[in-house]
Amino acid sequence: MNMKRFMFIAFSNYFGEFMNLFLKNKVFRWLTISDFLNNSGASIYNIVFVIYASMMPNPRIMVFVANAIMLIPIFFQISVGIRADKTEHKVK
Repeated sequence: MNMKRFMFIAFSNYFGEFMNLFLKNKVFRWLTISDFLNNSGASIYNIVFVIYASMMPNPRIMVFVANAIMLIPIFFQISVGIRADKTEHKVK
């Protein structure tokens, strides 16, 4: 079996399971839709924020600051994840 065919079969199985879960589970469906809308809104906001920063005086510095501000939550996620892994009673 060549690699392209294997990847297609693996993706189609994963997508089929996802759609089956999406259609049958109401809570999963609402969580997936809300996550999609949240990510879409955040992406649009980030793009507009960078465009606005590029129109200010010193646009290079402002675009750098705008992009740096967008990275701050990622660093918090990493540190919170590391702390969460060190907890002793993960499930109560």
